Amino acid sequence: MLVWIGFGIICPGPALEAAEPPPLQRVLDEGELIRLTNAIDVAVDSKDWQQARRFFADDVLVDFTSLTGGKPATIKADDLILAWRTNLFPAKKTFHLRGNHLVTIDGDQATVTSHGYAWNQLSGLSGDLWEVWGTYTHAMARTPQGWRVTAMTFTKTYERGNPAVRTATPDDGPPPPIASSPATPAAEGSLHSGSRVPPPTDGLELVCAVPPTQGVTVAFIDALLLPSRRPDEVLFVSQNKGAQWWGGTPAMVWRTTFDPQTKAATRPVPIQSLSLIRQVRGALLEATDGTLFTGGGWCGHTPPYVSTDGGTTWQAATRGVHPPNSTFVYAEAHDRVYCGTGYNPNPGEVYRWRGGETGDQWERVFVNPQKARNILSAMVGWQGNLFVGTTIYESTAIEKSTPVYLSRDGQVFEPTQGIPDDVSVSDLVVVADQVVALAHSTRGGVPALFRWNQAASAWERIADYALQTGKDSFGTRLVAKGQTLYAYGRRQEDPDPGLYSSQDLGKTWARLATHVAPRPTALTVGRGFLWLATEADAQGTAYLFRLSVVP
Repeated sequence: MLVWIGFGIICPGPALEAAEPPPLQRVLDEGELIRLTNAIDVAVDSKDWQQARRFFADDVLVDFTSLTGGKPATIKADDLILAWRTNLFPAKKTFHLRGNHLVTIDGDQATVTSHGYAWNQLSGLSGDLWEVWGTYTHAMARTPQGWRVTAMTFTKTYERGNPAVRTATPDDGPPPPIASSPATPAAEGSLHSGSRVPPPTDGLELVCAVPPTQGVTVAFIDALLLPSRRPDEVLFVSQNKGAQWWGGTPAMVWRTTFDPQTKAATRPVPIQSLSLIRQVRGALLEATDGTLFTGGGWCGHTPPYVSTDGGTTWQAATRGVHPPNSTFVYAEAHDRVYCGTGYNPNPGEVYRWRGGETGDQWERVFVNPQKARNILSAMVGWQGNLFVGTTIYESTAIEKSTPVYLSRDGQVFEPTQGIPDDVSVSDLVVVADQVVALAHSTRGGVPALFRWNQAASAWERIADYALQTGKDSFGTRLVAKGQTLYAYGRRQEDPDPGLYSSQDLGKTWARLATHVAPRPTALTVGRGFLWLATEADAQGTAYLFRLSVVP
């Protein structure tokens, strides 16, 4: 028998003298298979992406989970090469070495196992080298064009150095477009990837990755906005690594832009650091006149921010009697913008923005007299009314209190009836021209959904809330469009969490897509899509996905 070892050297096995010489075709095939695996490395190091693509079948099963996590996935070879080309930009130097090849051939199918070494170097980082050792397994099929790779697995033995070198993508301009078609896990399947994500399923599409950029590493995407006046943009705000409640790294506003022709997303660009706050608690609003509001806070005096130029520049909104503590939510009603605040030692309060001729400043319009309900956590405008939901925070008192207030003029806030006294209201949304509240009992038990009965001026219970969330979605809220509610969570009968929709105010839920990790942190709907943002993975990269919800 013949065993192929190393760089194509034929070594005799123990039964060589008694065995017939192998057919010439087998010897030629073995040599070609080894040459092909080596040639992949040569093409990658020389950044000859057209040549690298020629070695692969159109669809490739890729498994780099020992290095990047996630799950194996079958992807398009074009997407695999695109991920390599995006990550291995000209400034990043690479060197690959392969040896100890073992070849198995079974007709028109073959497997090549080899040891591999990869070296990456990128100047400008603190620690500019990254190395990895491991074992490759390439499955190949004979085609009319020659042998082609149909599956590729890398099993890591050891890595050392700065992993940011491997995950880094260029800061000096946008890389090739990331995803305009469902580009599931092209990046995850690659050893040379700046976009490691578990494979989305059921049509969930990766829009863009947010890797460490200009010294900022995202902890999680805190809020999402689809600006109505800039339909080719998405704005989002991130809480970043190094942020603490008392200070540290500020929050950052980002923008990603879609090419109007290809619909592909460019790499997100940081717009402005919000120097006085570290997080925005999911609060990001576009008013009817185009003014944007965000912020924010994390205990102490942490003011909101406002933008009047579509999000390009932001100013701390500290004129007037401005919010003294964390801001949790914004809403528009009576042609004005309102915000809900809270946190000890301040009570829950409502502030109204007086823009335009009166000057850009805040005025306080409501102070919640209920001490235990010291956070105003949900707010929505509907038919000239403003609804304000409250949360019991850091209190064991179950007082006779009001979960939701109603204001018909923005000045007087009246308690509403119908929701139990012991609940906190986390969400208020308008769906099917009705107001729906999601309430969580402080005594435990299953959360419940309520609807506002305008004729009776009271809340009516709809149903138990069937989606479990827990630690899997610590920042997402209910969102709605037209007749449909959308949410992230998990039904009891489903094995994994994901996205759901409801056409009956939350009585029943239909599963739309599975998403397990990274954990979702923001959710919005618009432009025919449901948009989901995440926390960062182990390499410091957060992600933005979308799901078509247009029939």
